[in-house]
Amino acid sequence: MSTLDEQPFIAIGEQILSLGQVLRYLQVSGKLLPLLQDIVLEHVVFQELQHRSELTISLAQLEQAAIDFRVQNQLLEPEVFQQWLQQQGIDHEMFQRRVALKLQLEHLKQTIAAPQLEQVFAERSASLAEVKVSCIALRQAALAVDLQAQLLADPDRFTEIVKAFTLEHIQETATLQQTLRCHQLPDPFHDLDLADACGKILGPWAVGDRTCLFRIEAYRPAVLVGAVQQELQEQLFQQWLVQQTSQLKIQFPVAESPAEAD
Repeated sequence: MSTLDEQPFIAIGEQILSLGQVLRYLQVSGKLLPLLQDIVLEHVVFQELQHRSELTISLAQLEQAAIDFRVQNQLLEPEVFQQWLQQQGIDHEMFQRRVALKLQLEHLKQTIAAPQLEQVFAERSASLAEVKVSCIALRQAALAVDLQAQLLADPDRFTEIVKAFTLEHIQETATLQQTLRCHQLPDPFHDLDLADACGKILGPWAVGDRTCLFRIEAYRPAVLVGAVQQELQEQLFQQWLVQQTSQLKIQFPVAESPAEAD
């Protein structure tokens, strides 16, 4: 019997499962490899945090982050917060450690991404710009051509014309307005100067099983702040993680034979 089979891990009812038995359950169900990969990633992150003294969190930063978390999650009342801790299966000390880890991880991502951030943003800024776009999707291409003609003839009455057309062909027409990044738009948009396309009727274009007409309502260039900065930092950090783990040889003993997890 392997050492893992001799280590009690969890009690379910009256039965005590060994660590080896639990790992075999996970292996058979296909959940072991993803778990091992998560463990490797966490290990790489923790090791990096330990070697970077500049990521130390001050007491003031920790306290403020803890307060912010409790405010955002409506946990300011002591009784409510204590109940939440119990539901999470942690005590206040573990909560503080989680908050500190989150702060350190945010700083690590910023540090890892910083050398490449501006270059990557410059390369991708066009695709990260935001556009507010109206879309009219029709089941019949002929109806799209008819609507296009009406809109081109009187573009100032766009909303009124679309509303009337939709009511007349309610079973054939769907309308949508949303804000998207340029890279999220359908392929026909990718060759257009979207900043210059505001207010213009675009299409009709086939998108999936519908024929669509579009109008760009607003265009906002990407700026390296906020959500854009966080998105790029996260992508660069994930690339760094892949590079770090690809250099590691990982072995894990399941039962009597080792299996590699790449």
